[in-house]
Amino acid sequence: MRYIRLLILRYLLILFSSLGGLAIFYLVFTPLTIYPSYWIFSLLGETMLLKNVILFNSNALEIVNACIAGSAYFFLFALSMSFGGISLLKRLEVLAYTFGSFLILNIIRIVFMGVLIGNSYFSVIHLTIWYIFSTLFVVLIWFSAIKIFKLTSIPFYSDFIFLKRLKFQKKK
Repeated sequence: MRYIRLLILRYLLILFSSLGGLAIFYLVFTPLTIYPSYWIFSLLGETMLLKNVILFNSNALEIVNACIAGSAYFFLFALSMSFGGISLLKRLEVLAYTFGSFLILNIIRIVFMGVLIGNSYFSVIHLTIWYIFSTLFVVLIWFSAIKIFKLTSIPFYSDFIFLKRLKFQKKK
């Protein structure tokens, strides 16, 4: 019965975290993305920060929600929460690892793009990195988390199988 209560709680957390346009992820990760990016840019050249705009070597870099990638954090959160059979501590470690890894890679991506902003191929490079690497980052981070934390169940599916078996046992 305890497992079922925790299962319901995990899925309620997934549901509530998705409300409000993923506002919780943007609230947390916007400053965690902007300030380190600004700091790195300040090491590389003349830099100024105006809310969510970083002025770097006379170029304006606006850090919009797409740059923060709240949906990627939500996806990593949903995957982590939909894993059955792991302790709260291990779940928190997985969340810290996946969020931290994505945050670091995202900051590196922003700085890399900021350095290239004057390049004539900027648009092509930006779209390539946005479409290919953002998805690749999430997939690689998730697979590395599975390996590092020795996760054996399958997100969503393992919980579904558990509930199906429970229903089958009650019929007997």
